[in-house]
Amino acid sequence: MTSRIIGKILTHSQETKSLIGVRKNNEENQTWIGYIIDFNETIFVLQHISPLGIEDGLIVEKISNVDNFETVDDYIISIQRLFELNYKIPKQEIKKIDISMEENWQYEILKSGFDQGKLITIELNNNDTINYGYILDFDDTTLQICAINNIGEEDGTQTYCLENITSIGIERIECRKREKLSKLILERKTANNN
Repeated sequence: MTSRIIGKILTHSQETKSLIGVRKNNEENQTWIGYIIDFNETIFVLQHISPLGIEDGLIVEKISNVDNFETVDDYIISIQRLFELNYKIPKQEIKKIDISMEENWQYEILKSGFDQGKLITIELNNNDTINYGYILDFDDTTLQICAINNIGEEDGTQTYCLENITSIGIERIECRKREKLSKLILERKTANNN
C-alpha cells in the first residue's frame, strides 16, 4: 500500500506536471526525472524527461522498487524550466577551429577567438573532470573563466595554467544547455529589476 506522503507526491506531480526525481533501490548514480502520468497502489507511470528538458519515453515501475522520490532541488528545477519552455537545443554553429603546430597550442587556439562568446569546456591533465565556463581573460600561460554550474548559475571565477589543459571543447550539448539556462536566469533577473 502506498503511503499517504508518497501518494501526495505522486498526485501533485500528476496534476501539475511538476517534475520529480525517482531513485531506484541500489542505484546510487541513476535518477529518473519526470512527471507522473498515472499510478495505483503498486506501480506508477513516469513521463521521463531528459536532462535537456525533452520527453524521453514512458517508464513503468513498481513503487516498492524506489528508494526515494526527490521533489524540489536545483537540478530538477533547471530541467523543469527547460521542459516548460519546450526548449530545443540550439544547433551547433561553430564547425571549424584553426589548430596550431605550436607547443603552446592552448594559447594559440584561445587567441584565435574560437569561442565567440560561447560557453566552453576545459579538461585538465587528461582527467574525467570537465569544467564549464565563459572565457574572461587569458595570456600565454593562464586562462581565467567564469564557471557555470549544471543549473546555469555562475559558480565563481576559475583560473588554470594553460599547460595543464589537455582538451578544450565548444558547443557541446551540455554547454548549450548550461548556456541556455544561464540566459534564462539573466532574463529573469532583468525582468525582476524592471
